[in-house]
Amino acid sequence: MSLIKKTKEELEAILSIKTLSGVMRDLAVERVQRLREDFKKNMDFYEEIEKLFNQVQVLVNEQYTGIANEMKKRPIANIAVTSNHRFYGSLNQEVMESFLRDWDKAKDHIVIGKTGQVYMEERNYAERCKFASFEEDNPTRWEIQKVISLAKGYSKAIVYFPQYKTPFLQVPVTMDVVRLAEGSESGRGDLNRFIFEPDLPLIHDFFSTQVQYILIQRIMLETDLSRTATRLVRMDSAENSAVEMYSKKKRELHDSIQRQLDIQLFESLSGIKNGVNKE
Repeated sequence: MSLIKKTKEELEAILSIKTLSGVMRDLAVERVQRLREDFKKNMDFYEEIEKLFNQVQVLVNEQYTGIANEMKKRPIANIAVTSNHRFYGSLNQEVMESFLRDWDKAKDHIVIGKTGQVYMEERNYAERCKFASFEEDNPTRWEIQKVISLAKGYSKAIVYFPQYKTPFLQVPVTMDVVRLAEGSESGRGDLNRFIFEPDLPLIHDFFSTQVQYILIQRIMLETDLSRTATRLVRMDSAENSAVEMYSKKKRELHDSIQRQLDIQLFESLSGIKNGVNKE
C-alpha cells in the first residue's frame, strides 16, 4: 500500500472519530441538562418526605424508647457505588480510595459495581467485603429495593459516590441513607392532631423506606450526572484531539503528494535529459 493511500485511509478514520466524538459529546450535554432537572425534582420531593419523617421520628423517640435505643445500637456499614465499566476516567478509583480511607469507621463493607470489586480484589480486600452489582450502571426500581435491603439492620449506611460539581470537576462524597433522626421539639411540627393507623412503628418504617428510596435515587442520579459529565469532557477532548490529528495527517498527505510529484518531475526531467544525450 502506498504511503499516500494509507494516509488517506487514516484521514477518513480520524474524520469518523471526530464525527462520532462530536455526536457523543452533544448527547452527553443533553443528558447532563436532563439529569440536573431530574435531580432538582428529586430533591424537592425528598425535602418534603424527610420533613414528615423527622416529625414521625420525634414521636417514636418519645413513645417507643426501646425501638429508638435498639436502632442506635445497630452497626455501621460503608457502601461504595462504582460502575460496571471503565469509561469514566479516575472517577471509580477516587470513590474507592475514599472508601478505603474510612475502612475502620464501619463494621461491614459493601461494594456495588464490577470496577469496585476488581479494585478490592487487586488490593486483597475481597474476602473482607460483600459485593453486589446492577445489571446496568443505572439501577432499576427492584435493584434500588435490593440496596435498601442491604442497608437494613444498620444504624448508619454510609454511601460513597461521585458528586457533580462542574462538568470538569466531580469529587467523592458520602451520604447516610438510613438517616436515623435524633428527633427534637423543633421537629415536632403539628403531629399531635394526627391519628396514626395501624400504629406508629409501622408508619415510621414506611417513611424510613421511602426516605431511603428517594436518597438512593438521588445518589444514583448524581452518580449518573457525574459519569455523564466525565464522558462529556472526554468526548470533547477526543474531538479536539481528532481535529489536531486530522490537521497533522492533512499536512502529511500534502507533503507525501508533493514528494511524489517531485519524484515524478525528477524522473521526467531525467528521461528527457537521457533522451537528449542519446541523440
